[in-house]
Amino acid sequence: MSPTAARCGGRALLADDRPANRELLRAQLRRIGSRANFAEDGAQALRAWVGGDYALLLTDCSMPGLDGFELAAAIRAREDRLGGALADEPQPQAFDDKVLKALVGDPGVVARILDTFVASAESDFAALRTACMLRDSAQVARPLHRLLGSARSEGAITVARTCEALQERANRSQWDAAAAGLDEIARAVAEFSAATDPFRRPPEATRG
Repeated sequence: MSPTAARCGGRALLADDRPANRELLRAQLRRIGSRANFAEDGAQALRAWVGGDYALLLTDCSMPGLDGFELAAAIRAREDRLGGALADEPQPQAFDDKVLKALVGDPGVVARILDTFVASAESDFAALRTACMLRDSAQVARPLHRLLGSARSEGAITVARTCEALQERANRSQWDAAAAGLDEIARAVAEFSAATDPFRRPPEATRG
């Protein structure tokens, strides 16, 4: 079992330096019955994550000190170190259903979220392909940010990892490698779509 999978106990950790945002998120999560702890900045969130048992991290990107991107990178580096000792660690699954179930719970809501993700992923991918053909890193950043953020939130593990790889290649202007990265993202999205098909069917369609 991976360190992340082992930690999926249903609680979310939310990091945002703005009190109003934290209160809004607290109210929204309370309405859907989700448990969450809050951190006021990236450093506090990192300490909480290391010492806690969380299923999901939601973080603001722009925070003083350790921002959301640096926070995610620090957590990922730590989990890579922990997971490196497991020689038989399986390949990342296309879809981790624990992520959405822990945050949302309602199968009908999960189905709508997944349908929306698949449709928007196709649109973002088309924009990514155009931007890579133009070799324009600024144009790549916008759809890639949307797709990567959604993939992390919806449990699309391989989509997120392939997006991260493309992001690094685009930042380094490695456009030939970026073209290969597009193919990897396309496969990951197709695998995610297939893996989530049972979750995206309306409840009536799965009965009897």
